[in-house]
Amino acid sequence: MLYNKKVPISESALLVIDAQDSFKVGPRWERRNNRDFETNVGRLVELYRKHGLPVIYFLHTDDDPGFERGGPHYKLMDFLSPLGSEPVLHKDTRNVFTSTGLPALLMEKGVRRVAITGIQMEQCCETSARVAADLGYAVDFITEATMTFPIPNHDKPGEELGVDAIRKGQSMPFGDGLRRLPPWTRLRKNLPMLRGKRSMVKKTTMNHSRLAFMPELEIRAISDADRQLWEPLWFGYLDSYEKTLPQEVTEFTWKRLTTSQDIHGRLALSPAGEALGLVHFLIHPSTSNIGGNCYLQDLFVVPAARGRRVGRRLIAAVEQTAREMRAALVYWQTEEFNGTARRLYERVAKRSPFIRYQIEL
Repeated sequence: MLYNKKVPISESALLVIDAQDSFKVGPRWERRNNRDFETNVGRLVELYRKHGLPVIYFLHTDDDPGFERGGPHYKLMDFLSPLGSEPVLHKDTRNVFTSTGLPALLMEKGVRRVAITGIQMEQCCETSARVAADLGYAVDFITEATMTFPIPNHDKPGEELGVDAIRKGQSMPFGDGLRRLPPWTRLRKNLPMLRGKRSMVKKTTMNHSRLAFMPELEIRAISDADRQLWEPLWFGYLDSYEKTLPQEVTEFTWKRLTTSQDIHGRLALSPAGEALGLVHFLIHPSTSNIGGNCYLQDLFVVPAARGRRVGRRLIAAVEQTAREMRAALVYWQTEEFNGTARRLYERVAKRSPFIRYQIEL
């Protein structure tokens, strides 16, 4: 787990978890704690927007009354109005990572630190904080921007655990990590200090240290004006596999990338316009689902940019496009000896048990 003092708040995203009208169905809403919840979350949203930091919302769905997806109460509370750049993700698990594709989204946005807010404090918020820490994110658990309700005391049937007892229980279970997090007041004070800190990040963006962080990396679709950017990356990719192709194959590949819809390409560009990486992928039909599957065929990052999340951001861009095209999954393959790539792949995806067979024609 990263401690937030080691990760600047300029690399933070605000997660607003399950702040939805579903909780207003039934009598427990009147017994909620933290009547300042809406005000506190709203102020955090404003602060993150003001300083250009990501805000991501979540809606939880299950079989409980009010939580049915598409039902009249399955919506964000009225005090929240997401901007077009602020995603609303749907989840059916107790944490916000497992069922939403959030890790890829955070990777794309260069996020290493998350601020946890929402409902319920001891359930989806706590579980999300634990999973985030296990995944390597620094975590701010903002108690003043969470809410909960009295819950049954399973150790004493017939009794309840009051909100104070629940809140007290949140002070210890995460170990040293959470005890080191800044309180509500300090987080609010840190956000206005971002203007100076963000300019420092910008100045160091093109540092060629392997640890340099690249928040301003641009990922965009390949166009017919990009031949001079794409071709060195393409031949670098082929060289990395000690592979030579006839020129007519390269010409045909370029034509497909720029004039057809059967294969897609993305470039990773530095703020100065340097071509740092490419990815090629396609969506194909499947007998196992309706939307098809996405095959990530080629991925390459120039050696000088490796270790700076360029590959992660390219994979995240493919995942986002595949979701938009209703694909069921993204998959790819690599050679067994490709240890460098496999270290990245083990962090961003789950290894398939399938073995590939082929017949060359």
